[in-house]
Amino acid sequence: MKCLLKNITLWFTVFFISMIFADLGQTAFAAVDNSGAGVLNVRSQAPIQNLRMVMPLVSAGSVKPGWGFWAAAAWTNVWAEEQEYYLDYEMLDGRVAVNYGFNEKIAVSLEYDNRSYFGGHLDGFIQGSHNAVGLSQNGRDSVSNNLSRVGRVGDTVEERKADIFNNNGISLTLSYELMKGDEIWPAVNLSTSVRYGLETGQVFSDNHPVDYGFSLGFGKRLFEKWYSHLIFSYTFYDFDQGWEEPGFEPIRLEDQQLGGLLSFGYEYSERLTILFEYMIYEAAVKDIRGLDKTIYEVHLGFKYRTENYGTVEFGLIENNGNFDNSPDFGIHLGWGYTFN
Repeated sequence: MKCLLKNITLWFTVFFISMIFADLGQTAFAAVDNSGAGVLNVRSQAPIQNLRMVMPLVSAGSVKPGWGFWAAAAWTNVWAEEQEYYLDYEMLDGRVAVNYGFNEKIAVSLEYDNRSYFGGHLDGFIQGSHNAVGLSQNGRDSVSNNLSRVGRVGDTVEERKADIFNNNGISLTLSYELMKGDEIWPAVNLSTSVRYGLETGQVFSDNHPVDYGFSLGFGKRLFEKWYSHLIFSYTFYDFDQGWEEPGFEPIRLEDQQLGGLLSFGYEYSERLTILFEYMIYEAAVKDIRGLDKTIYEVHLGFKYRTENYGTVEFGLIENNGNFDNSPDFGIHLGWGYTFN
Protein backbone atom coordinates (compact mmCIF):
# COMPACT_ATOMS: atom_id res chain seq x y z
CA MET A 1 0.00 0.00 0.00
CA LYS A 2 2.80 2.45 0.91
CA CYS A 3 4.51 1.87 -2.45
CA LEU A 4 1.27 2.43 -4.35
CA LEU A 5 0.40 5.59 -2.41
CA LYS A 6 3.90 6.89 -3.13
CA ASN A 7 3.33 6.34 -6.86
CA ILE A 8 -0.11 7.98 -6.71
CA THR A 9 1.37 11.02 -4.94
CA LEU A 10 4.01 11.24 -7.66
CA TRP A 11 1.30 10.98 -10.36
CA PHE A 12 -0.71 13.80 -8.78
CA THR A 13 2.45 15.89 -8.68
CA VAL A 14 3.31 15.21 -12.34
CA PHE A 15 -0.28 15.77 -13.49
CA PHE A 16 -0.81 19.06 -11.69
CA ILE A 17 2.68 20.44 -12.42
CA SER A 18 1.87 19.74 -16.10
CA MET A 19 -1.36 21.70 -15.64
CA ILE A 20 0.51 24.64 -14.11
CA PHE A 21 3.07 24.81 -16.92
CA ALA A 22 0.27 24.43 -19.46
CA ASP A 23 -1.61 27.37 -17.91
CA LEU A 24 1.52 29.53 -17.85
CA GLY A 25 2.19 29.02 -21.55
CA GLN A 26 -1.35 28.50 -22.72
CA THR A 27 -2.65 30.18 -25.84
CA ALA A 28 -6.38 30.83 -26.16
CA PHE A 29 -8.01 27.76 -27.69
CA ALA A 30 -11.15 28.25 -29.72
CA ALA A 31 -12.78 25.74 -27.37
CA VAL A 32 -11.06 23.90 -24.53
CA ASP A 33 -11.31 20.14 -25.05
CA ASN A 34 -9.79 18.68 -21.90
CA SER A 35 -10.48 15.03 -22.78
CA GLY A 36 -8.97 14.77 -26.29
CA ALA A 37 -9.31 11.27 -27.72
CA GLY A 38 -9.36 9.76 -24.23
CA VAL A 39 -7.25 6.74 -23.24
CA LEU A 40 -6.64 3.28 -24.67
CA ASN A 41 -9.49 0.90 -23.81
CA VAL A 42 -7.18 -1.67 -22.22
CA ARG A 43 -7.28 -3.00 -18.67
CA SER A 44 -4.65 -4.61 -16.48
CA GLN A 45 -3.35 -7.93 -17.82
CA ALA A 46 -1.55 -9.07 -14.65
CA PRO A 47 -1.79 -12.83 -13.90
CA ILE A 48 -3.85 -12.99 -10.69
CA GLN A 49 -5.55 -9.69 -11.43
CA ASN A 50 -7.28 -11.31 -14.40
CA LEU A 51 -9.09 -13.93 -12.35
CA ARG A 52 -11.70 -11.42 -11.20
CA MET A 53 -13.12 -8.01 -12.06
CA VAL A 54 -10.80 -5.25 -13.23
CA MET A 55 -12.58 -1.98 -12.49
CA PRO A 56 -13.04 0.00 -15.75
CA LEU A 57 -10.90 3.14 -15.81
CA VAL A 58 -13.41 5.58 -17.30
CA SER A 59 -11.76 8.75 -18.63
CA ALA A 60 -13.20 12.23 -18.17
CA GLY A 61 -15.14 13.41 -21.22
CA SER A 62 -15.90 9.92 -22.49
CA VAL A 63 -19.71 10.23 -22.18
CA LYS A 64 -21.37 10.76 -25.58
CA PRO A 65 -25.13 11.12 -26.18
CA GLY A 66 -26.88 8.24 -27.96
CA TRP A 67 -26.10 4.58 -28.56
CA GLY A 68 -22.59 3.27 -28.95
CA PHE A 69 -20.71 0.01 -29.32
CA TRP A 70 -17.12 -0.98 -28.71
CA ALA A 71 -14.98 -4.11 -28.78
CA ALA A 72 -11.45 -4.65 -27.47
CA ALA A 73 -9.01 -7.54 -27.17
CA ALA A 74 -5.59 -7.94 -25.55
CA TRP A 75 -3.24 -10.84 -26.35
CA THR A 76 -0.58 -11.18 -23.66
CA ASN A 77 2.30 -13.51 -22.82
CA VAL A 78 3.18 -14.32 -19.18
CA TRP A 79 6.36 -15.94 -17.89
CA ALA A 80 7.45 -16.32 -14.26
CA GLU A 81 9.58 -18.96 -12.56
CA GLU A 82 10.24 -18.95 -8.82
CA GLN A 83 10.91 -21.60 -6.16
CA GLU A 84 7.25 -21.67 -5.11
CA TYR A 85 5.49 -21.41 -8.49
CA TYR A 86 5.78 -20.97 -12.25
CA LEU A 87 3.56 -19.40 -14.92
CA ASP A 88 3.99 -20.02 -18.64
CA TYR A 89 1.04 -19.21 -20.89
CA GLU A 90 -0.73 -16.68 -23.09
CA MET A 91 -4.14 -15.15 -22.63
CA LEU A 92 -6.72 -13.53 -24.90
CA ASP A 93 -8.80 -10.98 -23.02
CA GLY A 94 -11.82 -10.11 -25.17
CA ARG A 95 -14.56 -7.59 -24.35
CA VAL A 96 -17.63 -6.24 -26.12
CA ALA A 97 -20.01 -3.58 -24.82
CA VAL A 98 -23.11 -1.59 -25.69
CA ASN A 99 -23.48 1.84 -24.13
CA TYR A 100 -26.11 4.55 -24.08
CA GLY A 101 -25.58 8.22 -23.25
CA PHE A 102 -28.73 9.87 -21.92
CA ASN A 103 -27.07 13.24 -22.51
CA GLU A 104 -23.57 14.69 -22.30
CA LYS A 105 -23.32 13.92 -18.58
CA ILE A 106 -24.79 10.46 -17.86
CA ALA A 107 -24.18 7.15 -19.64
CA VAL A 108 -24.66 3.45 -18.91
CA SER A 109 -22.70 0.54 -20.40
CA LEU A 110 -23.31 -3.21 -20.47
CA GLU A 111 -20.16 -5.28 -21.10
CA TYR A 112 -19.33 -8.96 -21.59
CA ASP A 113 -15.73 -10.07 -20.98
CA ASN A 114 -14.03 -13.40 -21.63
CA ARG A 115 -10.49 -14.51 -20.76
CA SER A 116 -9.07 -17.59 -22.49
CA TYR A 117 -5.68 -19.15 -21.62
CA PHE A 118 -3.54 -21.19 -24.03
CA GLY A 119 0.02 -22.01 -25.16
CA GLY A 120 2.68 -19.38 -25.81
CA HIS A 121 2.67 -18.64 -29.55
CA LEU A 122 4.64 -15.45 -28.89
CA ASP A 123 7.47 -17.26 -27.08
CA GLY A 124 9.83 -17.37 -30.06
CA PHE A 125 9.28 -13.71 -30.89
CA ILE A 126 9.88 -12.62 -27.28
CA GLN A 127 13.04 -14.70 -26.91
CA GLY A 128 14.37 -13.29 -30.16
CA SER A 129 13.60 -9.74 -29.01
CA HIS A 130 15.36 -10.33 -25.69
CA ASN A 131 18.43 -11.65 -27.49
CA ALA A 132 18.44 -8.71 -29.90
CA VAL A 133 18.59 -6.11 -27.13
CA GLY A 134 20.68 -8.14 -24.68
CA LEU A 135 17.96 -8.85 -22.09
CA SER A 136 18.06 -11.96 -19.90
CA GLN A 137 15.64 -14.75 -20.77
CA ASN A 138 15.13 -15.45 -17.05
CA GLY A 139 14.96 -19.19 -17.74
CA ARG A 140 12.31 -19.15 -20.47
CA ASP A 141 14.82 -20.49 -23.05
CA SER A 142 15.34 -23.60 -20.91
CA VAL A 143 11.85 -24.98 -21.66
CA SER A 144 9.92 -25.65 -24.86
CA ASN A 145 7.95 -22.91 -26.56
CA ASN A 146 4.16 -22.80 -26.85
CA LEU A 147 3.47 -24.33 -23.42
CA SER A 148 0.34 -23.68 -21.38
CA ARG A 149 1.13 -24.45 -17.74
CA VAL A 150 0.83 -23.13 -14.22
CA GLY A 151 2.33 -24.87 -11.25
CA ARG A 152 2.98 -24.71 -7.53
CA VAL A 153 6.12 -26.20 -6.01
CA GLY A 154 6.29 -27.66 -2.50
CA ASP A 155 7.02 -31.17 -1.28
CA THR A 156 5.48 -32.13 -4.62
CA VAL A 157 4.79 -30.26 -7.85
CA GLU A 158 1.19 -29.59 -8.83
CA GLU A 159 0.99 -28.60 -12.51
CA ARG A 160 -2.11 -27.80 -14.53
CA LYS A 161 -2.84 -26.39 -17.95
CA ALA A 162 -3.43 -22.65 -17.76
CA ASP A 163 -6.99 -23.00 -19.03
CA ILE A 164 -8.07 -23.71 -15.43
CA PHE A 165 -8.00 -19.89 -15.21
CA ASN A 166 -10.60 -19.37 -17.99
CA ASN A 167 -13.27 -16.95 -16.77
CA ASN A 168 -15.95 -14.57 -18.02
CA GLY A 169 -18.60 -12.22 -16.73
CA ILE A 170 -21.04 -9.37 -17.35
CA SER A 171 -20.50 -5.82 -16.08
CA LEU A 172 -22.79 -2.82 -15.76
CA THR A 173 -21.14 0.62 -15.56
CA LEU A 174 -22.72 4.00 -14.84
CA SER A 175 -20.68 7.11 -15.70
CA TYR A 176 -21.30 10.72 -14.72
CA GLU A 177 -19.39 13.75 -15.97
CA LEU A 178 -19.00 16.01 -12.93
CA MET A 179 -17.59 18.87 -15.00
CA LYS A 180 -16.01 19.60 -18.39
CA GLY A 181 -13.38 21.91 -16.98
CA ASP A 182 -11.88 24.96 -18.66
CA GLU A 183 -8.50 26.60 -19.24
CA ILE A 184 -7.67 26.18 -15.54
CA TRP A 185 -9.75 23.33 -14.12
CA PRO A 186 -9.67 19.74 -15.46
CA ALA A 187 -12.63 17.73 -16.65
CA VAL A 188 -13.81 15.27 -13.99
CA ASN A 189 -15.68 11.96 -14.33
CA LEU A 190 -17.09 9.62 -11.68
CA SER A 191 -18.16 6.06 -12.54
CA THR A 192 -19.31 2.95 -10.71
CA SER A 193 -19.39 -0.62 -11.96
CA VAL A 194 -20.61 -4.06 -10.85
CA ARG A 195 -19.58 -7.41 -12.39
CA TYR A 196 -21.40 -10.74 -12.16
CA GLY A 197 -19.12 -13.71 -12.75
CA LEU A 198 -20.60 -16.24 -15.17
CA GLU A 199 -17.61 -18.60 -15.08
CA THR A 200 -14.85 -18.31 -12.48
CA GLY A 201 -12.57 -21.11 -13.63
CA GLN A 202 -11.53 -24.24 -11.77
CA VAL A 203 -9.36 -22.36 -9.29
CA PHE A 204 -12.33 -20.99 -7.34
CA SER A 205 -15.18 -22.70 -5.57
CA ASP A 206 -17.41 -19.58 -5.62
CA ASN A 207 -19.30 -19.92 -8.90
CA HIS A 208 -20.89 -16.52 -9.39
CA PRO A 209 -19.08 -13.73 -7.51
CA VAL A 210 -20.41 -10.18 -7.56
CA ASP A 211 -17.57 -7.61 -7.59
CA TYR A 212 -18.04 -3.85 -7.65
CA GLY A 213 -16.05 -0.61 -7.55
CA PHE A 214 -15.75 2.99 -8.66
CA SER A 215 -13.32 5.22 -10.54
CA LEU A 216 -12.52 8.93 -10.50
CA GLY A 217 -11.00 10.45 -13.63
CA PHE A 218 -9.40 13.81 -14.43
CA GLY A 219 -8.64 15.11 -17.93
CA LYS A 220 -6.72 18.27 -18.83
CA ARG A 221 -5.59 19.97 -22.03
CA LEU A 222 -1.91 20.78 -21.46
CA PHE A 223 -0.97 22.43 -24.75
CA GLU A 224 -2.58 22.80 -28.16
CA LYS A 225 -1.79 19.23 -29.17
CA TRP A 226 -1.13 17.64 -25.76
CA TYR A 227 -3.56 16.43 -23.09
CA SER A 228 -3.37 14.16 -20.05
CA HIS A 229 -5.65 11.84 -18.06
CA LEU A 230 -5.30 10.74 -14.46
CA ILE A 231 -7.70 8.01 -13.29
CA PHE A 232 -8.02 6.18 -9.96
CA SER A 233 -10.11 3.12 -9.12
CA TYR A 234 -11.10 1.18 -6.01
CA THR A 235 -12.59 -2.32 -6.23
CA PHE A 236 -14.30 -4.61 -3.71
CA TYR A 237 -14.25 -8.38 -4.30
CA ASP A 238 -16.80 -11.01 -3.37
CA PHE A 239 -14.37 -13.88 -2.69
CA ASP A 240 -10.79 -14.03 -1.46
CA GLN A 241 -9.66 -17.65 -1.56
CA GLY A 242 -9.08 -20.33 -4.18
CA TRP A 243 -6.93 -23.08 -5.69
CA GLU A 244 -7.04 -25.63 -2.87
CA GLU A 245 -4.61 -28.43 -3.69
CA PRO A 246 -3.55 -31.35 -1.44
CA GLY A 247 -0.37 -30.43 0.42
CA PHE A 248 -0.59 -26.70 -0.40
CA GLU A 249 -1.99 -23.71 1.42
CA PRO A 250 -5.05 -22.23 -0.37
CA ILE A 251 -4.31 -19.11 -2.39
CA ARG A 252 -5.56 -16.05 -0.50
CA LEU A 253 -6.62 -13.04 -2.55
CA GLU A 254 -7.01 -9.42 -1.53
CA ASP A 255 -10.63 -8.42 -0.95
CA GLN A 256 -10.05 -4.77 -2.00
CA GLN A 257 -7.75 -3.17 -4.56
CA LEU A 258 -6.59 0.35 -5.41
CA GLY A 259 -5.36 1.15 -8.91
CA GLY A 260 -4.79 3.92 -11.40
CA LEU A 261 -3.61 5.18 -14.76
CA LEU A 262 -1.57 8.17 -15.92
CA SER A 263 -1.89 8.84 -19.65
CA PHE A 264 -0.44 11.43 -22.03
CA GLY A 265 -1.89 11.96 -25.50
CA TYR A 266 -0.33 13.77 -28.45
CA GLU A 267 -2.70 14.73 -31.27
CA TYR A 268 -0.47 14.11 -34.28
CA SER A 269 -3.27 15.10 -36.62
CA GLU A 270 -6.98 15.78 -36.56
CA ARG A 271 -7.66 12.03 -36.63
CA LEU A 272 -4.55 10.38 -35.14
CA THR A 273 -3.57 10.51 -31.45
CA ILE A 274 -0.45 8.87 -30.00
CA LEU A 275 -0.72 7.67 -26.39
CA PHE A 276 1.72 6.75 -23.63
CA GLU A 277 0.25 5.26 -20.45
CA TYR A 278 1.51 3.98 -17.11
CA MET A 279 -0.80 1.73 -15.08
CA ILE A 280 -0.38 0.51 -11.51
CA TYR A 281 -2.47 -1.66 -9.18
CA GLU A 282 -2.09 -3.10 -5.73
CA ALA A 283 -1.26 -6.80 -5.72
CA ALA A 284 -4.28 -9.09 -6.10
CA VAL A 285 -2.86 -12.00 -4.08
CA LYS A 286 -1.34 -12.40 -0.61
CA ASP A 287 1.78 -14.22 0.58
CA ILE A 288 3.15 -15.44 -2.78
CA ARG A 289 6.57 -13.87 -3.35
CA GLY A 290 6.64 -11.87 -6.57
CA LEU A 291 2.89 -12.05 -7.15
CA ASP A 292 2.17 -10.17 -3.92
CA LYS A 293 3.93 -7.03 -5.18
CA THR A 294 2.51 -3.92 -6.87
CA ILE A 295 1.52 -4.37 -10.52
CA TYR A 296 3.16 -2.07 -13.12
CA GLU A 297 2.23 -1.99 -16.80
CA VAL A 298 3.23 0.34 -19.66
CA HIS A 299 1.14 1.00 -22.80
CA LEU A 300 2.28 2.68 -26.01
CA GLY A 301 -0.22 3.03 -28.83
CA PHE A 302 -2.51 5.20 -30.90
CA LYS A 303 -6.17 5.96 -31.63
CA TYR A 304 -7.35 6.76 -35.16
CA ARG A 305 -10.76 8.28 -35.83
CA THR A 306 -12.03 7.27 -39.24
CA GLU A 307 -14.39 9.46 -41.23
CA ASN A 308 -17.38 7.11 -41.19
CA TYR A 309 -16.45 3.88 -39.39
CA GLY A 310 -15.71 4.82 -35.81
CA THR A 311 -12.39 4.85 -33.96
CA VAL A 312 -9.75 2.12 -34.05
CA GLU A 313 -6.93 1.77 -31.56
CA PHE A 314 -3.73 -0.24 -31.22
CA GLY A 315 -1.31 -0.61 -28.34
CA LEU A 316 1.72 -2.52 -27.09
CA ILE A 317 1.79 -3.74 -23.47
CA GLU A 318 5.02 -4.16 -21.50
CA ASN A 319 5.89 -4.96 -17.91
CA ASN A 320 7.88 -2.69 -15.66
CA GLY A 321 9.24 -2.88 -12.12
CA ASN A 322 7.79 -6.22 -11.00
CA PHE A 323 8.20 -8.70 -13.85
CA ASP A 324 6.47 -11.73 -12.25
CA ASN A 325 3.24 -9.88 -11.63
CA SER A 326 2.69 -8.30 -15.05
CA PRO A 327 2.60 -9.51 -18.68
CA ASP A 328 5.93 -9.99 -20.41
CA PHE A 329 4.51 -8.57 -23.64
CA GLY A 330 1.11 -7.94 -25.14
CA ILE A 331 -0.83 -6.49 -28.07
CA HIS A 332 -4.06 -4.51 -27.74
CA LEU A 333 -6.67 -3.86 -30.44
CA GLY A 334 -9.92 -1.97 -30.12
CA TRP A 335 -12.76 -0.40 -32.10
CA GLY A 336 -15.61 1.87 -31.05
CA TYR A 337 -18.57 3.41 -32.84
CA THR A 338 -21.20 5.93 -31.74
CA PHE A 339 -24.60 5.94 -33.48
CA ASN A 340 -25.59 9.59 -33.59
